Amino acid sequence: QPPGVPAPQVLAGEGRASPGRGGRIRSLLVVAEVATAVLLLFGGGLLLRSLMAVEGVDRGYHTDGAVTMMVDPLGSTYPTPERLLQFFDDVDREVRAIPGVRNVAYTSTLPLGASDLGPVSFEIVGDPPPADGKTQVSAFQLVSHTYFDTLRIPVVDGRGFSDRDTLDAPRVCVVGEAFVRKYVGGRSPIGLRLAVRPSQIPQAKPNVCEIVGVVAQVKERPDEIEDVAQIYVPFAQNPIDDIYLVAAPQSPGLAGLAESVRAAIDRVDTAKLVSVHMVMTLDDIARDATGRYRFRAVLVMTFAALALVLAMVGVFGVL
Repeated sequence: QPPGVPAPQVLAGEGRASPGRGGRIRSLLVVAEVATAVLLLFGGGLLLRSLMAVEGVDRGYHTDGAVTMMVDPLGSTYPTPERLLQFFDDVDREVRAIPGVRNVAYTSTLPLGASDLGPVSFEIVGDPPPADGKTQVSAFQLVSHTYFDTLRIPVVDGRGFSDRDTLDAPRVCVVGEAFVRKYVGGRSPIGLRLAVRPSQIPQAKPNVCEIVGVVAQVKERPDEIEDVAQIYVPFAQNPIDDIYLVAAPQSPGLAGLAESVRAAIDRVDTAKLVSVHMVMTLDDIARDATGRYRFRAVLVMTFAALALVLAMVGVFGVL
């Protein structure tokens, strides 16, 4: 055997040693690839589960294929509250005459939608200030007397609004269940009086209204952990010139409902001075509210699927 040439048994030993080290590296690569794929799949599954939980949560109302739109009459055409309310009453009558419409309502804020009015601060008349010195704050919403029935929001105590709650009637309000839990303190809320003012203007003169009813809690956001206190006041006692109209059909899927509602508004607005925009369904608003959660879930599940495919290819190539 020539000097400097390894013996055959040495060559064989080195040949066996190299595959051993390479095998350990390959095993580590396989473990890393599979672990990464599994982690991404678990993450995507958890996000998908969260999305399903958000989609399946009880929102406190029922859409039933309802159509909504912002109705904004020109203020100079309806300079007084009485004339403004008469316009909306005329539109209400025309929309109700549409075949297949179950109910019609007006609201300043749509469920799961943004609020144009913002929160309000309030005090319960006769109660001492809160011990912690914090201002009591609640969501605030103007609604017509048909609103709770249109969205099938149950009245759990007292009464809802009626057509007798007019400009000349005593000021009243309805609160949500979370309001009662947070601020009423075990008493009956019916008959309590609230002094309400815009939270941005603490020095403003408060509007005093009496609680006449309690309704089931409605979700303000799809992901809210803690229910938000809610105060509803009659639109007929606090008319504004731009408000959402909600038309609920007798059964979901009524064809051409949005176009029929716009035609009904045109029959009242013969001078064509009313702006109608933001036409959508309550289902569209709910989908938009959960859109970012759906996007995250789809994105992570897509990357998880790609990681799984890469891991399968990598494992096959390594082995």
